[in-house]
Amino acid sequence: MGRDDWYRRTTWSATDRAEFYARLNRSRTLEAKAQYLCIQAGHLQETGDCDRIAAAVELLDDLVARFPCTFQLTMAHLQRAECLDALDRVGEAIESFRAAVAARRALPNVCTRVALVFGMFCIRRELVELLPEAEAYVVEFDDESPFPRDVFEANAVFAIARAQRGDTPGARAAAVGALAAARLTTSGLPAHSTLGLVDDVEPKLLAQLERLAG
Repeated sequence: MGRDDWYRRTTWSATDRAEFYARLNRSRTLEAKAQYLCIQAGHLQETGDCDRIAAAVELLDDLVARFPCTFQLTMAHLQRAECLDALDRVGEAIESFRAAVAARRALPNVCTRVALVFGMFCIRRELVELLPEAEAYVVEFDDESPFPRDVFEANAVFAIARAQRGDTPGARAAAVGALAAARLTTSGLPAHSTLGLVDDVEPKLLAQLERLAG
């Protein structure tokens, strides 16, 4: 095992878990321990395997319980929400998204995509009653990101939320903005021209945006 592989495992047997925690407990700082928990959870999450995603949730629960004052807290809540969404534990995912929002407010210098991820979650899950909340978070945490993916997702949330409350002109303008961002083939940043592009749009969402754009 390489020097850093101990916290980048994609398997999670009883031996894997024991070895991970033995190394974790030897780490010197709380911030480092929290970071290792986040990274390991992320690698298990990326496998797409339900049992390993559930293990990722347990790691993130451990982080939240033991290291609540670290800079990893906002990301931990967001990762946990995404894992719970993948496991179809929707109610728990919503609460974890809200915890991520609260953590970001407490640590405003730690930027995450929590507002956009929550907004797209609400659209995908058709949680119409949560769209005003999602829209408010996007407005609150707007960092004027130059990346097309962020512009697309922000405008998609605005378009669907505005359409739900009957703001047809507002929905149309946001839908046009989302579709324009989706068509971009460069980020406009010379050193990172392909970073943050819109890779794929769910057909149902694309049809909604095209309809709203008129």
